[in-house]
Amino acid sequence: EKTADVVFEVGGEEKFYAHWLILRTCAPALAEYCGEEDDSGVTTVPVTDVKPEIFRHLLYYVYGGTVPDQTFSERSKDIIDAANRLGVGNLKVEAEGWYVKSTLITLINFAENLYLAETKKCALLKEKMVDFLVRNEEEVIDYLSKNQDGPRPESMLTDFLMASVPMEHKADGDG
Repeated sequence: EKTADVVFEVGGEEKFYAHWLILRTCAPALAEYCGEEDDSGVTTVPVTDVKPEIFRHLLYYVYGGTVPDQTFSERSKDIIDAANRLGVGNLKVEAEGWYVKSTLITLINFAENLYLAETKKCALLKEKMVDFLVRNEEEVIDYLSKNQDGPRPESMLTDFLMASVPMEHKADGDG
């Protein structure tokens, strides 16, 4: 606290102290998120839409710590969101790996996970979604055509459906 030159005010609830040198070295995108360094003292950075307990893990990770497996297992979506928002790419990929490993894709959660993959640019999850679509193409199309609730990442869904059309149909000009 005494040597910190950055203070994150998270959700109006908690303060987290950090150092420009560490942020610039270990998390340049997070340092950029903080704005300009204030040479006169401490820079205060408000952080909204991230829960304090998630931010604590994120900052600890930036400082070289590890996130406990149980936290990854229980909160991977929150970590993906925070790491994506604050530019801590390595943590995002690690959390995404946990999420992909621990999430069973079903017809019911397909659209939600497809939306997550698209909006957070989650390549591992996107690959899992493509695999699910290829294995369950007709069921997915039928389910989505009947269920209009929830997120609808139309551009990605269109890309998936186009990718699933057999090559002979594409060559014939049918797809």
